[in-house]
Amino acid sequence: MDTLRTMRLFVRVVERGSFSGAAVDFGLSHGMASAAIKALEMRLGVELIRRTTRRMALTEAGEEYLDRARRILSEVDALDEAFAEGRGKVTGSLTLQVPAAFARLVLSPSLGDFLDRHPALTLRVISRDRLPDMIAEPIDLFVYTGPLPDSSLSLRSLGRFPILTVASPDYIARHGAPQTIEEIDRHRQIDILSATTGRVLDWRFQRYGRHVPRPGRAGLSFESSESAIAACMGGAGVMQNISYALADPIASGRLVPVLTDHIDPGPDLSLLTRRLPRPPARLRAMVAHLEQVVRQRRERDAALISPALTALS
Repeated sequence: MDTLRTMRLFVRVVERGSFSGAAVDFGLSHGMASAAIKALEMRLGVELIRRTTRRMALTEAGEEYLDRARRILSEVDALDEAFAEGRGKVTGSLTLQVPAAFARLVLSPSLGDFLDRHPALTLRVISRDRLPDMIAEPIDLFVYTGPLPDSSLSLRSLGRFPILTVASPDYIARHGAPQTIEEIDRHRQIDILSATTGRVLDWRFQRYGRHVPRPGRAGLSFESSESAIAACMGGAGVMQNISYALADPIASGRLVPVLTDHIDPGPDLSLLTRRLPRPPARLRAMVAHLEQVVRQRRERDAALISPALTALS
């Protein structure tokens, strides 16, 4: 195995946290992958990965080799891409992490068009709602909703999607609709659990231009927004969620907006990447695509939701 391929294999072993996973990615057996890394260690004269029966961990030399290998491979990939870009092609591979609902409702439906324009690009989409470890994980770009920790990453805002409060027509017929923010406490609430902390998320309202949070009660709570919305459509209670998850049920009449005078503009939808002197063409192409898709989705959702809001006013 040549030096660059061995270097890539080593990086993948670290990123996957196992020889087996990296071996599958490279089309190798577990034994071949392990032997290749062992040969690399013998050639360098240092131990890079300390193996036990239960886990593997990088040695100090392994951490240094990983850092320098990533930089070298990034330069090699940039060189290849520069020539491909000169021929008008976007090539290479890109790994994205996006919130699960965003992947299902916003990003995934748009990828056919994106790949038609960039057929030489390989995409890997990870759908989850927690912050990734951009050092340990091979993530090139991630989209996140909510507050972010201080970071050395490059950050840009994709804008906001409003937070809507909704209930099913059946629930409203049986229990009425809350007329004030305070009245929400007298209704059955469907809460969302944070995928990061496991705690019930606060409800979000706006009154006189100011953010008004209210704690959830966790009488009925879900980690999955999709499951919570299904329960709400079944008449289980009142809930809140981001507009792109609720636009279609509202447009079809399965859910009805309530407390429409107190709609919160929603948290920032942020797009983060590593800071690079010159981001590769594949990354620039995906950033531009996401900006366009989010803008189109916001316009679409506004068109779907507006008739329901007008009917209530």
